Amino acid sequence: MDLEKLDKNEEKGTIYVHVEKITEEAPTMIQLYDRVSCTYTFIIADENTKEAVIVDSVDSQTERDYDYLATFNDYKTIGILETHIHADHITGSHNLNEKLKENNKVKGNVVHYASIAANVVPEERPRFRGVKDLDVIVIGKHYLIVRETPGHTDTCVSYITNNLENVMTGDVLFIRGCGRTDFQAGSPKNMFHSIQTILYEGLPDETRVYPGHDYKGCLYSTIGHEKKFNPRCPKGQTVEKFTEIMENLNLNPPQKLKESVPGNLELGHIKEEEKK
Repeated sequence: MDLEKLDKNEEKGTIYVHVEKITEEAPTMIQLYDRVSCTYTFIIADENTKEAVIVDSVDSQTERDYDYLATFNDYKTIGILETHIHADHITGSHNLNEKLKENNKVKGNVVHYASIAANVVPEERPRFRGVKDLDVIVIGKHYLIVRETPGHTDTCVSYITNNLENVMTGDVLFIRGCGRTDFQAGSPKNMFHSIQTILYEGLPDETRVYPGHDYKGCLYSTIGHEKKFNPRCPKGQTVEKFTEIMENLNLNPPQKLKESVPGNLELGHIKEEEKK
């Protein structure tokens, strides 16, 4: 298949990508892009109830994310989701939640969802809810299915729309690639299992793969496409060969590693003195 390309806007620095409804039973899905970290953010919504969640927000994009949730679409946010504890940017969870609450653009108490493996103290973040494999997050008449997909980190989860049309894979499965496995309890063996068993065997070939990042301007792939053409982990790859590939990438650490991980363990709630 021909992978769609981003229409990059050099002046604005970030762009709105696309909105689509695949079928009447599919939730609305909005895909957004941050050019600095090459991060994709997703809004999943029910057009009838106007309930929405946002996946993998970026702190520097709070105004943009607020606009797409509240100004342009008049959604009521019910959840802010993370695919994992990020190392290349700080989540916008806290700032976005505060702005949404301030302007009465939430429904009930917004819940922060991330892997139960994340080292978040529930007593300090009472609205945090740790999700585990096969949990369901309800959005109006729609829902997201949680699958634990560790490998990039030990906190990685993927979110699947209820009609199995789309999966948001975070930093586990990329378009013709995958996330690194050399820090934050990463594991080539675990990633191999996540990709080959959870994603390749667990989803139809037609399921669209929406990664957490793309560095070449592609929007999405499909499970079938990655099975055939993923150079690191195609269908039929061996765990030994995959491990060899991953252990010889020799990548530099992410530029914002030192500040991102501690900040994201606080769900983006960083005290002013810690920013200095």
